[in-house]
Amino acid sequence: MKGRRLWCKVAVHGSEVRVYVTKKPIVLDGIPCDAYYDEETGIIEIAWCQDESFLKMKLLHELLHVCFHAHSGDMKEKVLGGKTRDQRTAREEMVVSFLEPVLYDLLARNQWLKFPKPPKLG
Repeated sequence: MKGRRLWCKVAVHGSEVRVYVTKKPIVLDGIPCDAYYDEETGIIEIAWCQDESFLKMKLLHELLHVCFHAHSGDMKEKVLGGKTRDQRTAREEMVVSFLEPVLYDLLARNQWLKFPKPPKLG
């Protein structure tokens, strides 16, 4: 796809997730966002910017979503609660958003964050 470049491939629970950076705006359900994970295709797409730390933080955020999607529906229901899929999705986003900045800071400060450099698109 034009304006999109492969950043890396991530081996996860028996499969592979491809991570792309893209110049095109990312819009989900009419709402602009910085990144998303498509569990159907096994693709993470991140809106490119010059701030490498921001890109890596978004990658960590989406990888946390990948971790949630590795679990069965029953386990996700028990952990996230919520009566509907939409409620569980909203709660998952809250949990991931809660963990991501602190986990990123911890990993970066201790030099444990070993993501490959993102490609340049600008």
